[in-house]
Amino acid sequence: MFLLSKTSAGQLVNLLNNETAVEFVKRVKPDSSEIAHPVIETSTWNVGGKTIIVFYSKPFNYSYEATPSDTFVGQQVFGYAFIERKPGFYQKILIDTFNIDTKLESVFFANADSDKDKEICVLTSNTPPPMYCKCDGAYYSTKIYDKPDSSAGRLQYMSKVSSGFVEFEGLARGDTQEKKATFKTAQAVKKQLSRLGYKQ
Repeated sequence: MFLLSKTSAGQLVNLLNNETAVEFVKRVKPDSSEIAHPVIETSTWNVGGKTIIVFYSKPFNYSYEATPSDTFVGQQVFGYAFIERKPGFYQKILIDTFNIDTKLESVFFANADSDKDKEICVLTSNTPPPMYCKCDGAYYSTKIYDKPDSSAGRLQYMSKVSSGFVEFEGLARGDTQEKKATFKTAQAVKKQLSRLGYKQ
C-alpha cells in the first residue's frame, strides 16, 4: 500500500523501499494512461530533494465543430513533476496538458530568466487537421516553465519567452517554398536562449 494525503498544494505520495522512479510513476499513473516519454529523475532544482518528471498519454474522444457527429479517438498528453518535499515523500504538481496527439520531441532544462535556477522546457510537435490548417506540415513549439514553489499546484508557464519558439515547418497551400523550423532540438533552443542573454 502507498500513503496518499492531501495538502494545499497537491498530493503527497511516498516512494516505496527500493522502488525506482520508473516503478513509482507506473504505480501512481492515472487510469488508462501510459508513459509517453522517458522518465526524468533530477536534482537540477534546489528543492531539498529530487524531482521526478513524467509525461502520460491517455485516450481522448473528440470531434470538430464543423462535423460534430464525427467522433475521433486521440491521445491527450499531460505531465507532472513529483517533487521530494521530505525524504521519500513527493508532492505531485501539474506541468501542463497538451493538445490532442502532441508528440513530445524533447524535455530538458535550460536557463530562461534572470535567476540561477534552470527552467524545464518541453519541445513538442503537432500536425494540424486539414480542416483547420490549409497546410502540409507540423508546428513545433517549446513551452518553458519556471521552477515551482512549495505552494504551487502547477508549474508557471513562461508565455513571453516561450512565444519565440513557435514555428511551422512544411508547405502552406498556395506557397511554392517549404518553410523550415529553426528550433526543433534542445540544442537549438538553448543556443537561442543564450543569444537572448540567458547564460546556460
